[in-house]
Amino acid sequence: VIYDAAGVRRQAGFHAQKINIVFEELFHGRPIPQERLIEVLGHTPRQVLGGILLGLVITLVVYAVWPPLP
Repeated sequence: VIYDAAGVRRQAGFHAQKINIVFEELFHGRPIPQERLIEVLGHTPRQVLGGILLGLVITLVVYAVWPPLP
């Protein structure tokens, strides 16, 4: 999940950004016959780290509230 959040989806966003630039240059001011691609897909490294820390804190809190059965 971390790899997907940080790598694959973010790269897909970069690709979408470059494809949108190519479309703009190709049609040079004329209406583009296709909707623009969504460019913000992945998470930044800071967001991924925040998700890891949040998941760890939630896990520790749940473990403290509901300890495992003996």
